[in-house]
Amino acid sequence: VLSGVVGGSGATVLYSKDFETGTPPYDNDWGEKVFTGDTAPVTWRGIQTCTANSGARIFRFGGTGCTTNYDSNEFELAEPQTTTGIYVPAGATNVRLSFFHRRQFQAGRDGGSLWMSLDGSNYSFVNASAISGTTYNGVLGNTCPVDAGLVGLPIFTSTATSFSQTTVDLDAVCDSITGGSTGCAGLTIWPG
Repeated sequence: VLSGVVGGSGATVLYSKDFETGTPPYDNDWGEKVFTGDTAPVTWRGIQTCTANSGARIFRFGGTGCTTNYDSNEFELAEPQTTTGIYVPAGATNVRLSFFHRRQFQAGRDGGSLWMSLDGSNYSFVNASAISGTTYNGVLGNTCPVDAGLVGLPIFTSTATSFSQTTVDLDAVCDSITGGSTGCAGLTIWPG
């Protein structure tokens, strides 16, 4: 759920997706980006019927089955509204992204991280200081051949079999990217 306070009212949902409806794999509004250095086949599976936090479907990265491993040497992201981004109304405050997730990565060798773009092309890493709830729990080791510049990057790594919630202060992320102090208000964002 991506929400913000708009016009002095309570939190307004700007984007929400539970994956219970829609056509696998991407339901037309989700897409993926594959970055330079990715040498493996794409393993974002999109919507799959697997054990979920609620309901029966999830958005999944990995092999073809619900518990099948992912391929090595991948550097890619999935994002909502990949074609248009998500517009945050002018004057919006307290813009937050909240989601539930679980993971099974090789500790310190593989993992996931959060990135955001303000133009759909250039992505900035989301620092742990903008994350609450379940946050990064390790760093990317030096065995990853994708990009040596990413070694030491904070990541979600290891195994967490139960779903947990992460909340991202997107206003802090937008301010970090723009150098401003008005958060994401009036901007189009691509979180991934």
